[in-house]
Amino acid sequence: MNQDIAKENFLIWNQALENKDLKKIAQLYAPNATLLATVSPKLRKGKKEIREYFEEFLKLNPKGYITEEKVEEISKEIYLHLGLYYFKIEKDSQYQIVKARFTYIWKKRENQWLIIHHHSSQQPE
Repeated sequence: MNQDIAKENFLIWNQALENKDLKKIAQLYAPNATLLATVSPKLRKGKKEIREYFEEFLKLNPKGYITEEKVEEISKEIYLHLGLYYFKIEKDSQYQIVKARFTYIWKKRENQWLIIHHHSSQQPE
């Protein structure tokens, strides 16, 4: 697996966050995708629930930064992207840093890479 593909896909996802482009974010997830999000206790299933999560998360003006990562090819159409990242978010007119661990499973459908599973959890101290 070319690590550049993983970096490019994360960049597309992160730019959609920064631009608060909810439509673009939703398009990056497969119809039956799952999300275990950093700041939500709920397992999100499908685009509707994932979209609902990001509607709230985008209010924090998030911007993500990967600090450590690994890419593992599962097949020519599927790869695992995991590591550590942090989000700079705005809360009560002040910026905060939220450190987290992440796992994305991306699957190529036709000519588009889609997230089929995304897990992000706050990093323990």
